[in-house]
Amino acid sequence: MQGKLFLQEVLKVYVSKYMSVAKTLPFSDDIGGTSILFLPCALYNWTPPEGAGQFHGMPLDVKVVHFKGSRKRLMLESWNFYSSTPDIADMLCLILGSGRTKYDF
Repeated sequence: MQGKLFLQEVLKVYVSKYMSVAKTLPFSDDIGGTSILFLPCALYNWTPPEGAGQFHGMPLDVKVVHFKGSRKRLMLESWNFYSSTPDIADMLCLILGSGRTKYDF
């Protein structure tokens, strides 16, 4: 299946399942012979709020933190906070690579 067509099918499945449900849950679907796992962004792509000026933490059930745009400045502060927090036993890692060397550490 061509890449563009594949992504169009992914979008169609996403819209049909997520847009009509109040609480999003993980689900999988077969698209072009490939099993795709759809994960809710609130848990697997959580982003700190913009404009706070500092990292105020995240919900404890979050699995992936995504530092977008100017929020990348919060990466070191969040690492310092969560690396000293024993309450997050299932967090395997924080990814601190941004593609911009001034933020990578």
